[in-house]
Amino acid sequence: MFGDPAKRNGFWEFYDHWDEYAKEFALGPRPEDDPSDWPQRTPEGKPYFQMGPDKRHYKPFRRWTVCVNHPGWRAWCKAFTRWIARAGYDGLWIDNACIQRCYCRHCQALAKQLGLPPLAPSQPGDLVVSRNRGRVWIESHLRLWDELRVEGEAIRPGFGIYVNYIEIPFNREVTDHTEVAMIEHVWLGITRLLWPGGIWAGFYPPMPDRKVLYNHTQPTTEARAFENTWAFQLTCAMRGRRGVHWLYGPPAGSRDLRFEHNEATALLALAEAAAFGGGSATHVATQRAFTDTDANGAANAARQRFFREFLPQHLDLYRGLQPAGNVAIVVFFRQAAEMLLEAQQVHEALRWQGVLCDVVNGDTTDAATLQHYRWLVLPGEPALPDGIKSLSFIRSPAPLTAAESRAVTNAYQAKKPVRPLRDTGLAARALELIGKDGPLFAPGTGSRVAAAAWSAPDKIALHLLNYRAPIGRGNADKVEAVASLRIALPLTAAGKVTAVRAWSPERAGPLMLEFQQLPGKVVFTLPSLRVYEVCEVLFQP
Repeated sequence: MFGDPAKRNGFWEFYDHWDEYAKEFALGPRPEDDPSDWPQRTPEGKPYFQMGPDKRHYKPFRRWTVCVNHPGWRAWCKAFTRWIARAGYDGLWIDNACIQRCYCRHCQALAKQLGLPPLAPSQPGDLVVSRNRGRVWIESHLRLWDELRVEGEAIRPGFGIYVNYIEIPFNREVTDHTEVAMIEHVWLGITRLLWPGGIWAGFYPPMPDRKVLYNHTQPTTEARAFENTWAFQLTCAMRGRRGVHWLYGPPAGSRDLRFEHNEATALLALAEAAAFGGGSATHVATQRAFTDTDANGAANAARQRFFREFLPQHLDLYRGLQPAGNVAIVVFFRQAAEMLLEAQQVHEALRWQGVLCDVVNGDTTDAATLQHYRWLVLPGEPALPDGIKSLSFIRSPAPLTAAESRAVTNAYQAKKPVRPLRDTGLAARALELIGKDGPLFAPGTGSRVAAAAWSAPDKIALHLLNYRAPIGRGNADKVEAVASLRIALPLTAAGKVTAVRAWSPERAGPLMLEFQQLPGKVVFTLPSLRVYEVCEVLFQP
């Protein structure tokens, strides 16, 4: 909310003249409490500012962080939501969606209603008080979003709520109540730690003259593949009942033609989101779109080919299937951040090794589901739910500590050099044990092939992505295709394999592949993998 109550300008001026607009714009009665009562409050009762209130471009106003539980603010939100729906929009976009940090009387009343103690500041390490506050504050947003959807749907059926929510702990609840949750650059308060290179997929040239990640890391003289499989599998694991995630973030050098998407890498990025994120959305538009009319040509072409042509014809390769890896990294989003950082170490160690790896939410997955996996990897030392305590896990010999996690966080936030996280040994232990089973395919020297498997009672869909697709406008024809990729795919159920066929957005029709069914697996060879192939294994249960 912008304005200055002392000068009665900005929103205060509108509030003072509310009745003049109320009838024509169907605003409803003017809220009783002056907007000066609407901002969030500190435990001492002073206005709380999530962001600095007096930035130069705010003048002559101030920026106030408003309590979403205040009846006056809720009334105003409902009024403008109705007008958004009347104007014909499909939904409401809410930026900075979950910034409730308020201790006002309305928030205290909600805490009481939820059966929780009064909101109070927590001491370092006091997780109970901290979690109780988080529960009240997230519930404040969820209830408001549900009310706003009702207002919009009453005018425009199908009206949705779309938000920007960048934190880990309540992502499942957020996507229970929203159509899309955008995660912008940041997770766990550690800027881009989990996404080296931004949300951009492909093979990058050496960057000796450039600090990557907005000056957070050092230049590199080696080419490398950037991928987001870890981030997408995390979003899939913490998805709620209603919505999906949209990972947003420009790449290193996003204003440089060397780092711009071409049609091959844009297709790779879109396929990555579908294959590893289970339908998550991703960012393929460049920041140069407003100054360069050709900047998004490749992204638009890839989007047309993938979303408008390929997906509608092959929805059965994506809808209604379950993750079907043979390794599960079990994570707990509500517990210590350092566990996720160690989980990332394991994931990165497995990603190019021809291993089918899933990321699983330990809080919501039962023992029966986990028992389908050949290997279970458990980062950190989480408190396990009773139902899965008896399962056998590959455990960490020396988990990361909270102090190590905080050191990394503080360095990133201060834009100081960041030391690599300590190798806990869990990744090496997992590789040693899992490697005894043999890989899905032989990766090959220098290859960068990642795979994800999904299954239904009558099929397995194996997604194969080749990251040797060079980033940069004009590089679409420089992809280093992988020839004769021999695959030994574990079967998820007993039955007779009846056919194996490969589909790609880059080819009309399927390739029918010869195969050999062996005990517990099917073996076949994909003649060539350029950017993206889906191998569909059909069988009779």
